[in-house]
Amino acid sequence: MRQALDATGGDIGIHPASLPHPPSHPRRRRRVSLPLLLFGLTCMSTYAAGCYQWFPTMIGSPWPIEVQPGDTFIDPQGQSVTAAEAGPVFANWRSVLWFNWRDGVIYMVCVLSALLLHEMGHFLVARRHRVPASFPFFIPIPFMITGTMGAVIGMDPYKANRREVFDIGIAGPLAGLVLIIPLVIGGIMIAKPVPQPPEPRGYGDPLLVKLLMPVVRDMDQIKQDYARQHNQPQAVNQEFTFQVNAIYMAGWVGMLVTGLNMMPVSQLDGGHVLYGLFGPASRYVARVILVALIAAIVMFDAYQWTLMVILVILIGDHPPTADDTVKLNPLRWLLGFASLSIPVFCFPPFPIQF
Repeated sequence: MRQALDATGGDIGIHPASLPHPPSHPRRRRRVSLPLLLFGLTCMSTYAAGCYQWFPTMIGSPWPIEVQPGDTFIDPQGQSVTAAEAGPVFANWRSVLWFNWRDGVIYMVCVLSALLLHEMGHFLVARRHRVPASFPFFIPIPFMITGTMGAVIGMDPYKANRREVFDIGIAGPLAGLVLIIPLVIGGIMIAKPVPQPPEPRGYGDPLLVKLLMPVVRDMDQIKQDYARQHNQPQAVNQEFTFQVNAIYMAGWVGMLVTGLNMMPVSQLDGGHVLYGLFGPASRYVARVILVALIAAIVMFDAYQWTLMVILVILIGDHPPTADDTVKLNPLRWLLGFASLSIPVFCFPPFPIQF
């Protein structure tokens, strides 16, 4: 996800080429300290999200952990306790981060790798087209379902033409999916199958996951094995799902961020692709899509996305590029239209409830 950070040097009524000596602007040095700081904070927040098992709570809240006899942990009141028997116990946040460190590390590495690959797709293509771009700014959040809201890079859209904006916009999602899809497949392969509970988890599986599950796992064989191991013949007629794990959740978050970014509105990645396809006329298409999204939010009571819609509205329409007359070749047209289906396959179904 990217947005314009700087509009300096744009057309203000006199084209630079018409001046005797076109004004030159000193090249700004890329900021390094802030991106590194935000990356470090996002490492911590995603590690904590993995330790908290991707539950929608705030870091610092008590959380159950699995202990063995003799394990020492800190209870929610801050007292040191030695476990007398094996089982789940509620613990202080410090013990949560300590006992669940494996899930925390695996999730942190996987999700940050996917997000970094996404942003580097933008960055490297921007460099290839000689368009000024910042290093990625990761967005940490203390809300433990994801630990992050992805990352952004800043670029100057007035330094890129229509085709270059298209290339930069589409490069990130495609690069990210190169890792996200294997993460999803790997997560499904190692996931433990269990009967579908009466009330399924709130974060639904995207369409891509539903398509991959029967390909990766033989559900009929899973049901037969479960029925035999648990002596429950009726299990073959039950609906099954999979327990989430760190690898799958990293892929799920990657799909969420990719699907969200590829919404063809404003200055999201999908907005850049839409502008590359239709030029200035894309603003009318984007507005229709935005109205449809607002209607979906109301229809499905998905008001948790209201802030995102407000931010998109505040960012406004996609700005003009350095040259809107540049056309896309047939391959880019085909790739662009195909990429607009990414939200359909990657975005979790409404509603997302917890």
